[in-house]
Amino acid sequence: MPKPPKTARELYGEAVDDPWYIDNYWPIVQSFGSVAVETEDGSCQGSSLVLYHDKDSDCFSVLEFDWGSCSGCDALQACNTEMEIDQLIQELFDSLKVFSRAQFLEWLTTHDFEGSCDREFQLRFKKACEEYVIDGKGVCHA
Repeated sequence: MPKPPKTARELYGEAVDDPWYIDNYWPIVQSFGSVAVETEDGSCQGSSLVLYHDKDSDCFSVLEFDWGSCSGCDALQACNTEMEIDQLIQELFDSLKVFSRAQFLEWLTTHDFEGSCDREFQLRFKKACEEYVIDGKGVCHA
């Protein structure tokens, strides 16, 4: 199961006093659990797919989110206060899809990965997840 979300202050420290410079999702992504697969599509703006694996419960979680290069197209960069960052962290946490191993394997074969993802990005994530879950390979950054 995913870890309960941390606060913006726990993740970014005193930087939340001037959130203008907070533009890195990685502290949030890492705070939700053990990252097994992480895939990004894009450079200035794009999408991320993250697979978490809780080895104690053998549960899997998937986080999908979009990001951008400015406050007009990136939710984190649009945050002006610590409270807004906390709300975004909670929204991302609430969007996690949680699966048992069997449910995750079924999701991998039936999910169409629709949205802003392109086909190459989808296939990279799917392949990396299959390698991690089925073939037992370690952490993958596809």
